[in-house]
Amino acid sequence: MIASRVGFLSWSMRALVACLAAEIASIWVITRYFEVGSLGWPILLVPVVLAALAVAVPKRVLRIIAAALVDFWCFAMIASIGLFFVPCALLMVVAAAVRKEVR
Repeated sequence: MIASRVGFLSWSMRALVACLAAEIASIWVITRYFEVGSLGWPILLVPVVLAALAVAVPKRVLRIIAAALVDFWCFAMIASIGLFFVPCALLMVVAAAVRKEVR
């Protein structure tokens, strides 16, 4: 039943949901184990903003650029929280590869 309802979501929307889940997990880990005041919080918003932009503006070129930037961000942050965002990055690549998004 749930699988049939997920079929209407576009790949970009799936990437956004994965990105929001990764954002929540990374914020939980950071606030639990590190000093909160010494962190650069805006850098955590980069993948969420890019995934939301790919959902808001349904252009394939924008999805390709957003996927490349999220992949680069994951690679740059892989030593800390980038691993949380790998599912989002993979879904962004799939969204960029799809010719037409389902709306």
